[in-house]
Amino acid sequence: MKQKAPPDLKKILPQTPGEMEMGYEKKEQKFYFLMEDPEFADVEEIHILAITIDADINIEMIKDFDTDKIM
Repeated sequence: MKQKAPPDLKKILPQTPGEMEMGYEKKEQKFYFLMEDPEFADVEEIHILAITIDADINIEMIKDFDTDKIM
């Protein structure tokens, strides 16, 4: 994913995948990689950032992601 990600996304991706949670949404056929948004690292409230990748290797970033979308 890091090889295909746009430059702004490459800057915030963690070095190891162990720092992310992963899920798969069957209807849209996308993998979701969830992580704490580094922009809000100093705030008590957790903000989730989702990075999605589909079968065509389209990569998208979703700020303030609602985990109910894939649960």
